[in-house]
Amino acid sequence: MNQLHLPRPRRRRSTYAPTAPVINPSQVRQLPPPQPAPVWLKSLLTVQKGATVLFGMVFGLSSIVYGYTIHTQGTWRSQHRQWDRLESQGRQQSVITENIKQKLAETAADKKSGLVAPTPQQMVFIPSAPQRPVKSVPLTQDQTTPVTKIPTGY
Repeated sequence: MNQLHLPRPRRRRSTYAPTAPVINPSQVRQLPPPQPAPVWLKSLLTVQKGATVLFGMVFGLSSIVYGYTIHTQGTWRSQHRQWDRLESQGRQQSVITENIKQKLAETAADKKSGLVAPTPQQMVFIPSAPQRPVKSVPLTQDQTTPVTKIPTGY
């Protein structure tokens, strides 16, 4: 069989020695001085920078307004649900109270309950208690000393 023989790669040097310049310094040309940018290009760049800043401000402000709107809607929704629940409970309480009143009226109207209609002869009068003398309370030292120093925070 025929074998293909490839050339062996050269060994690299372990140290890097400075190489001689390939181009002769006399052949190198100096670049011309840079030209100033035209006025129309400068104005376009200025407008672009201003528009970028304005866009950033508008984007930030709209993000804040959007977040506040979402937060407000969520808060309103939860508060509205709570209000609906409380309103429903209030209606239920009114119905329960009226049912209790109705049952009491029906019980009072029943002859078996033993209740009788009130008359002035059945009223009980309780005499008032005798008037007690007023006791004087001696003043303590803390109550008589005026506050002379006002705290600095006020």
